[in-house]
Amino acid sequence: MHVRLDGLLDYIFLFSVIITCNTMYSTSQGFDGLGKWATLLLVVSVILKLLISRISMKAINVIVSRSLIFILIILLIVILNGFKISETSFVYYFVLFPIFMMILQMYYDVNEIANLIRKFVRIIFLLAIGSLLFWLIGSVFHIISPTVYVLNYWNGGGIVEGYYNLHFEAQKIEILGAILIRNTGIFAEAPMWSLVLSLALIFQTLHIKKWNFTTWTLIITIMTTTSTTGVYIIGLIFLYVLFSKTSGVKRYVSSLFILAIICCFSILWDNKSGTGSATIRFDDYKAGFLAWQKSPIWGLGISDGLRTIEQHMDRTVRYNLGYSNSFFVVLAQGGIMLASYYFYPVIKIILNKFSSNDLKFSALLIIFLMITTIFIETYMFLFVISLYYSLDFGDDRDCHEKQYITN
Repeated sequence: MHVRLDGLLDYIFLFSVIITCNTMYSTSQGFDGLGKWATLLLVVSVILKLLISRISMKAINVIVSRSLIFILIILLIVILNGFKISETSFVYYFVLFPIFMMILQMYYDVNEIANLIRKFVRIIFLLAIGSLLFWLIGSVFHIISPTVYVLNYWNGGGIVEGYYNLHFEAQKIEILGAILIRNTGIFAEAPMWSLVLSLALIFQTLHIKKWNFTTWTLIITIMTTTSTTGVYIIGLIFLYVLFSKTSGVKRYVSSLFILAIICCFSILWDNKSGTGSATIRFDDYKAGFLAWQKSPIWGLGISDGLRTIEQHMDRTVRYNLGYSNSFFVVLAQGGIMLASYYFYPVIKIILNKFSSNDLKFSALLIIFLMITTIFIETYMFLFVISLYYSLDFGDDRDCHEKQYITN
C-alpha cells in the first residue's frame, strides 16, 4: 500500500508540473481554475510525500540554506525596485520555489531521483503517442474532424480547434507555400510542447541512457512540432553520441551529415507563418540585452523585467510582442544576482571533475534551452532548476556512488 501511494504521489506531482506549463488547460477559456487545482494537488502531493519519506538532517540544512539565499535575493530585488510584485509572483517565488527545492532534494536524499525522471519520461511518452495519433488522423489526413473550439488567451484570444479536449491545433506553419498544422499536443504553442519533449529526450538519452522506442517516439514528435530549438537539441544529442561512440573518418562524415540536416531544417522552418523567426529571435536577444543594461546587477524587478524588454523590441520585424528566451528575462528581472543563482548548479556540474560526461552535456543542453525558450515562471522551470540543484548536492563520494547519473 505504501509503495502504491508513493508512486501515485510521484505521478500527481509530475502531472501538476506538466499541466501548468502553458498547456491549453492553463491558458484557455473553459478551463478556468484548473491551474489553482493543479497547484493544490501539487502542494498536497508534496506534503504527503514528505510525511511518508525520511530525509537526512544534511539535506534539510541544504534546503534551508539554499531557500533562504534565494528568498533574500528575491526580497532585495523587490525592495530595490519599489516593492512591485504581483500576488501570483509572490506565491511563485516565496512559496513554490522553496517547496520545489525541498521535494527534489528529498527525492535525491532517498535515492529516488532516477525513478522520478523515468516517470516524467513515461508521462511525456504517453502524451507524445496521443499527440502523434491525433495529429496524423486529424490535422494531416483529416480522417476525423475537430470536436471542440476553445478560446486561447495565449495567442491573444484566437479560436483553437481541438479533438475531445485531448489535442489542439494551436499553430500553423507555411512551408514552401503549403500550410501545415504544427503538432502542439495539449499545449498553447508548439515551442512549449517542443521544450517539454526536449527535456524528456535529454533525460531519456543522458540520464536514463536508453535508445529505444520511447526515444525515437520523442524524436519524431519533436520534428512534428517544427521547432528549430527541438531540431538543435536532437542534432546536438546525435553529435554527442557520435563523438562518444565512434572515431576516425566515420565520426567526421556522420557529424557533417547531421550538421547538414540541421541546417536544412533551420532554413526550411525559418519563415514560420510568413515571418523570419531567426530575425525575431535576434531582435529578442538585442531587446533583452538593452533592457538588462539598465540595471545589470539587481535587474529591473520581477514585474518590470519583461515589460522593459518589450519596450526595446523592433515592431517592424515582428507581428506580436511574444518573447523567445528565459535567459534575458531572468537578467532583466533580477540581473546578475538572480541569473547566478539559477545557473549555479548547471555550471558547477559542468566544471565538476567528478561529474560524468553525460551529466555535463545534459547541463549544457539545459543552458541551451534557457537561452532559446521562454518558460520562466512556470512550474517546469522550478522543476528543472531544483532538479539540477539536487544533482549537484553532496560530496565527491556522492557524485561517484549515490547517483546513477554520474556512472
